[in-house]
Amino acid sequence: MIPHALLRQGQPRPARPTRRLLKRLASVLALPVAVPVAAATLVAPASAVATAPAAAAAASPSPFLPFDLPAKATLRASSRKVFANWVVSLPVSLDNQAPANDYYQRNYLNPMGEKGVHAAYGGMLRDRPLGRAPLPGNWRLADMKTEVRQAISEGIDGFTMVVYTLPPAGKSDRLWDNAKLMMQAAAEVDPGFKIIPMPDTSGGSKLKLIDAGTMAMRMAELSKYSSAYKVGGKMVLAPFTAENKAPSWWSSVMTTMANTHKAPAVLFPLFQDERKWRAAFAPITYGMMNWGTRNPVWTNLSTAAGAPIGRVGAVHASGDKWMAPISVQDSRPRSGIYWESENTQNLRNSWEIARKSGADMAQLATWNDLPEGSGMQPSVKHGYSFLDINAYYLTWYKTGVQPAIKRDAVYLTHRKQPVAVKPTFKQTKLMTHGGGSPARNTVEALTFSRAAGTVQITVGGTTTSCAVDAGVDTCTVPLRTGTVSAKLVRGGATVASLKSPFSVTNTPYVQDLEYVGSSSLRQGTTASAPASESRATPTTSTTLTPTADSYANAGAPAAKLGSGSSLAAQGSPAATSYLKFTLPKAPAGKTLRSATLRVRTTNLASAGSATAKTVKLAGNGWTEAGLTWPNRPAVTGATLGSLSAPKANTVYTTTLSAAALRSVLGTQVTVAVTGAGADGVWFWSRNHAAAGYRPHLELTFG
Repeated sequence: MIPHALLRQGQPRPARPTRRLLKRLASVLALPVAVPVAAATLVAPASAVATAPAAAAAASPSPFLPFDLPAKATLRASSRKVFANWVVSLPVSLDNQAPANDYYQRNYLNPMGEKGVHAAYGGMLRDRPLGRAPLPGNWRLADMKTEVRQAISEGIDGFTMVVYTLPPAGKSDRLWDNAKLMMQAAAEVDPGFKIIPMPDTSGGSKLKLIDAGTMAMRMAELSKYSSAYKVGGKMVLAPFTAENKAPSWWSSVMTTMANTHKAPAVLFPLFQDERKWRAAFAPITYGMMNWGTRNPVWTNLSTAAGAPIGRVGAVHASGDKWMAPISVQDSRPRSGIYWESENTQNLRNSWEIARKSGADMAQLATWNDLPEGSGMQPSVKHGYSFLDINAYYLTWYKTGVQPAIKRDAVYLTHRKQPVAVKPTFKQTKLMTHGGGSPARNTVEALTFSRAAGTVQITVGGTTTSCAVDAGVDTCTVPLRTGTVSAKLVRGGATVASLKSPFSVTNTPYVQDLEYVGSSSLRQGTTASAPASESRATPTTSTTLTPTADSYANAGAPAAKLGSGSSLAAQGSPAATSYLKFTLPKAPAGKTLRSATLRVRTTNLASAGSATAKTVKLAGNGWTEAGLTWPNRPAVTGATLGSLSAPKANTVYTTTLSAAALRSVLGTQVTVAVTGAGADGVWFWSRNHAAAGYRPHLELTFG
């Protein structure tokens, strides 16, 4: 539990891994991995985690953001830097297995995982990184490069890297190896993306007892990487809960780094309450930060001396820089505590404090600290939503100018259960409220609107409308059981809409008080037809996902590839994708007017194809688990259209023949994508962890 003194200060104590958990993590991360033979024979391997297009040197409008992200060079020219807090213990994958049965799924999301050690609180985690298919070669390094690219695509300058173990000279372990791999990954992906080492000296960490010589030696080792963030030629060292070591101890670390290892450093400590330690540490520090709070009552906009904005002034008066904490939420099953973030209110308050206080830097707390429920990395529960919202406020913070809205967008946030309901799993340790903002059951639509309009939120069949202004606005409605959706309407036309991938229930399996998030620009629709056209011909649309999908590969004829997260189609060597859909009958009095197939290419550089692929009907005599090249069904049915997908990591929608599909309505059909040419198109399958990345067939009746 959190000490009452810390609650009074508004500082949630970090739930860092215990020694037993760290030992178990190190064991997990060292598991040997067998790479499937079939993967090596494919034209291109099943790709890594989906990422948004990285911000290039030249600015280009992003279809996933409501504004135009400035060029990378423009953002990096700002003196204000933004880092995301990355922990070495929870990379994209722990065992290089498919997400349906990897270590996250088997042991951290499963209440009985790891032999039931997490059963009391319903499992160690409630969310996980977006999964990916097994990778060949150095998959750990590849995953870290993926995370670097994801961060760059949202305007982030680097990672503050939490380090849990510092082995003595001549020794190593997986967590320390991960720290060095991230330094390498950052250097290889982008020399401008920087890492600030953050050795964790909090109460549950081994490093609380580390000797100064080992700390100096290992920090100096990280300093040698070109990705180390430096000011004036000195590496920035940012210990977590630095107050657990005396200022004199840190002085000896820096002296040894400089004199013995020729690796000078400046100290930028993170305190749980900088007010207690500011005076003692100021003589040896370059800057300071704290872990911040996770609810709007404590993350308030007051300028009083004890409030977040006022406290920054005191740090600046001592001559130090300040790194502002930026957070979405905090929900810790293992620690039995949560705070009420009020949907995105805490996040928006965090950024306003950073701007108004003149903070020199900002830290997203966190990127991937999943046990605290605070992660912002692309995940199953919120996709890219939190990062996309951050990108807007990050740009405002860095440039000093509020970005103009170029694309209408709606971001939905809600819990999957009311706060007070009990889980059906026999969970003996339930989370309790940690103070600050009172608990609430709400759905929020955060709108980014090019002009004034109306947002309509439907929760459990009840629709509520709110007038929203141009720019950024919110509409908050009560949480109810059932599905959650929203649309932004202007002049009678729907300009943005989405349905949350998650419904609300009164009977959750385990207690889950994290907010989920979704975005109309990644998971919904934008810019619908004009209202006059809609009124003239009323239509009904149905969106279908495959009931099964796989592909057959002549290069690996015996391979059964239905469990993978990607599909392929090309001519030589041949590969054909098969997607099975159950089509509805036409509604009474209506006929099928149009049909579209939507796919998203993977993030491999070679995922796109300059050659259009053919879309046809094929036989249904196949199964997802059993499809191989020899037993693949013949592709002899009607031609539905063609798929042109020249770029990687891009959503493509192709029009299919409505006439060819009318005769098979009400039946099960197989849509095959066949290739021509040697360059294949690779797109995500129905097994992708995020719903917005899966193939969709949309039928419109009128």
